Amino acid sequence: MGINNNSHSFLRGYGIKGNKEYQPVLTKSVKRVSTNMVSTINNNGHFRFMVYEENMNIEIFLKFLRQLIKNQDKKIFLILDNLRVHHAKKVKEWQQKHKDKIEFYFLPAYFT
Repeated sequence: MGINNNSHSFLRGYGIKGNKEYQPVLTKSVKRVSTNMVSTINNNGHFRFMVYEENMNIEIFLKFLRQLIKNQDKKIFLILDNLRVHHAKKVKEWQQKHKDKIEFYFLPAYFT
């Protein structure tokens, strides 16, 4: 999931048609900012999330998974989409080492 601030930063202006002397000059005062989030929700509605600025990568996903299983007394059954990071070799190896704490289930691939 991504959040950015550019959806409401439209500039509008007007000028006299054909009059090059009075062409409007509009400048943006807002710098584009983008933030991403990965999250989970359990059967009881408990919501856990992590916000990050980069694109999702293996290190970020593994950091999230480590935090997810930290201090858990029950096994986690995690439903994932088919993001390339979720199928990475490093992630599969990590999951095998922690298979007593977390198990992955993947949503079916979408066909166009």
